[in-house]
Amino acid sequence: MFYKYYRSLSDSQNFLHSRKLVNKLIQRSNITTDDTVIEIGAGKGIITRALGQRCKKVIAYELDENLFGSLRFGGNIELVNQDFLTAELPQKPYKVFSNIPFNLTADIISKLLMAENAPDECYLIMQREAVFKLTSNNLRSLGFAPFYNIKIMHRFAKTDFYPIPKVETVLARFQKKTQNDVNDTNSWRDFIAFVFSAKGKTLKEKTSKIFTYGQQKRLNITAAVKITDWTYPQWLCMFRCFTDLVIPQKKLRVKGAHEKLLAQQLLLTKRHRSKQSCQ
Repeated sequence: MFYKYYRSLSDSQNFLHSRKLVNKLIQRSNITTDDTVIEIGAGKGIITRALGQRCKKVIAYELDENLFGSLRFGGNIELVNQDFLTAELPQKPYKVFSNIPFNLTADIISKLLMAENAPDECYLIMQREAVFKLTSNNLRSLGFAPFYNIKIMHRFAKTDFYPIPKVETVLARFQKKTQNDVNDTNSWRDFIAFVFSAKGKTLKEKTSKIFTYGQQKRLNITAAVKITDWTYPQWLCMFRCFTDLVIPQKKLRVKGAHEKLLAQQLLLTKRHRSKQSCQ
């Protein structure tokens, strides 16, 4: 579930001003003349125009009425005056190349990478800190890890943007793996959601309702291990043990955990907004 946002010129993303740099970055990407590419936040159109010269079709979203009204394109560029977070994604293969609003990074990435019809590749201009969070072993990053490789392709100078940002900014590539690390997406996301949401401070406590003592010992899950200590390969090993060795009755405890967690997060968000509106 994603909330609708309203973006004004004062809180929009920082704009790139060098056409030469934009063209260089797009040329370094895997975007070809056969691709459909989504741009989120067309802004002043510098990326939009460069994409239009490179690929088969561009679908450029811009919610700000003033910015949208100033854009003039034709041919293979489709301009959409809509909140991207409420838009339907293409059913056919597509890629993404965008300078996204930093305050919506998490929502945009979740919408794209957790969709059934997820993009083949995403090239996102975003905060470097956000990329580091997406490559650490937290709940959000583990949800994407079996399906995408994440790499920083370019580090920007602050003067590449106007207005000049206060944070370090990079171009990150999210590339679909040729073969997923897990076969069942829903089971994987249910599994990690269940473990992260389970009671307890240690991984041993959090997995006690699904693994036997012997299984925990086999996985080297001891009382000293915290959930943040576990690496991605260890999560994969734990999930495969769960898939292959855990009895069906215990697997039922995990089923639906991801949807339940999303519902809880949505409820907390609504309560937070309601509290803010009353202040």
